[in-house]
Amino acid sequence: MNLKKNKILLIESVFSKNISLSVQLTDSPPYLIRKIEWEKNGGDFSEFEAIEPLVSLKQSLNLALKALPFDFPDDYLDFSSLSPKEITVLHALKSVPCGKTVSYQELTQIAGLTPSHARFIGNVMAKNPFLLLFPCHRVIQKNGSLGNYSGGGQEIKKILLEIERRK
Repeated sequence: MNLKKNKILLIESVFSKNISLSVQLTDSPPYLIRKIEWEKNGGDFSEFEAIEPLVSLKQSLNLALKALPFDFPDDYLDFSSLSPKEITVLHALKSVPCGKTVSYQELTQIAGLTPSHARFIGNVMAKNPFLLLFPCHRVIQKNGSLGNYSGGGQEIKKILLEIERRK
């Protein structure tokens, strides 16, 4: 495995008692997925291979779930499944402060799009391959309701927002 080329392809989530994220790397066979877990009531993500980008990912996710700022390098991420406009939206999303929310329509403005792109924003949030690194749980409906969350549903979205607002 050439570690210089290894990038994160996908972060999926399974939420129950713990937050469990599955991470797939570009230079790994599709069946080789690293799983990391985090206790909802505190603690850090469990250990896994000490290779990049996994070490940096673990550090960033631990900070994210403690509502602390982090900066995860884009060069560790494989954006090949996204269009340039979708990537622009995800980067605009990173400007939403921890513990705050924006509507889909507000995010269109932050991303430099017109308000008519709100549905496009929703689609980008639904297909976000890098959960928590690009915090799509911070995007809510214009009327203040939570809306959907592809990372585990509304209950998980609510939990993530509560974690961030505690800080």
